[in-house]
Amino acid sequence: MIIKTDEIINNIAGNWEGKWVNDFTHFSIDSRHIKSGSFFVALKGQKVDGHDFISDAIRQGAKGVAIQKPYNKNFFGDTFVYRVESTKSFLLSAGELAREKLQNKIIGITGSAGKTTTKEMIGLILAKKFSIAATKGNANTEISIPLFLLNDVNGNENYLVVEMGIQKRGDMDALNKILQPNIAILLNIGDSHLEFLENREGVTQEKFKLIQFVEENGGKIILNGDDPLIQKLSSKVNVLYFSTKENGEVRGNIIESTEQYMKIKFCYKDKCYVDEFPFSGIHFLYDMLASLSLGVIAGIPIDQSIAALKTFSPPAGRGTSISLSKGITIIDETYNSNPTSLVANLSRFTKHEAPLIIIVGDMLELGKNAKSLHRKTGESISEVKPKLLISIGRYAEDVLSGARLSGIEQGVSFTHMKEAKSFIKELKICPNSVIFIKGSRAMKMEEIIEILKERFGK
Repeated sequence: MIIKTDEIINNIAGNWEGKWVNDFTHFSIDSRHIKSGSFFVALKGQKVDGHDFISDAIRQGAKGVAIQKPYNKNFFGDTFVYRVESTKSFLLSAGELAREKLQNKIIGITGSAGKTTTKEMIGLILAKKFSIAATKGNANTEISIPLFLLNDVNGNENYLVVEMGIQKRGDMDALNKILQPNIAILLNIGDSHLEFLENREGVTQEKFKLIQFVEENGGKIILNGDDPLIQKLSSKVNVLYFSTKENGEVRGNIIESTEQYMKIKFCYKDKCYVDEFPFSGIHFLYDMLASLSLGVIAGIPIDQSIAALKTFSPPAGRGTSISLSKGITIIDETYNSNPTSLVANLSRFTKHEAPLIIIVGDMLELGKNAKSLHRKTGESISEVKPKLLISIGRYAEDVLSGARLSGIEQGVSFTHMKEAKSFIKELKICPNSVIFIKGSRAMKMEEIIEILKERFGK
């Protein structure tokens, strides 16, 4: 998207110096990603200060720089320099400038689990009929969303599909202000980011700001009709519910499943459809129902939307199946974890026949309830009766104690990843075993996958 320098000066408070540049089509906060002609925003973070990399950005070809503190002018040369009070506020305002130029329908997706998967599924459905742009990976913050609007949108798309993630109070207000979505999807409310939001009610209040914004502006809303907290706070205005029960307009149920396959019956109005999918778990079903609901709003026949979902492959670290020698299969859920997503993932193992090994790492940002939530997770794990449970991290013993109280037979815990990796390197694993691996991002559970690949080959 083209942002003219006049637009910056007229809409964002600051003072310019250096060389005039007419416009910019690329903005970056990382000097390593600068292109010729880029605008570099020197963000000052808790660990890294972008001002320390201004000279690198200019050497890489940046022709514009936003700064908030004095800097050696000798580096500027042929560069447009915009001095502001806060470079973070500058980036947010630049994102708002980009948003004002757009006439697209913007879909905002939030929830404690499933945002990225739902975004990918919606993209498959909409691409059958429309031009779209979607945030990449799990870009869903007040930093990544402005960059998406500035860099990845040309204005000709019919729809933008955007994840909206929160961590603390006020986050959704900032995202609503930048994005101004006209379609809202709320997938679920779970125990996530409790370090700042305290409890599920706090999570609900923050996420519901998206619903309130879209409702106040006459947009469309898609809600999970099975989630009690969503049901409690939601209204009936412009709402389409998805559900596994009769109260949903778009409904679905798993007819049969294995660890890597499921057959689903979908119903919409007076028609039902049955189809098979090469992935498994109740969490995937809910993501599919939300995506099908969006297809309904967009006017796409539901059978066409179902056909599009048959081409879906889980993103890396979000349920990917990895086949190793000796018939061993890894279910890779290493990207992130919270109690909601972990328990939902366990649903695929309720009728497992293969030997099952579950390896879980700490779930972070759970605040004062972390120990009890890890114990409850252990109880849930015991219900699927794994052959072996391996828990890793500060709360590993809490997971194991919860599982033992519920009757699990074999389990081991490790405080440190190094010890766990040594154990897994020597662990005897039966042929045809299924190994489920999940943990919060900081736990680096993907390192265990690499060990298993080395042992058994991919």
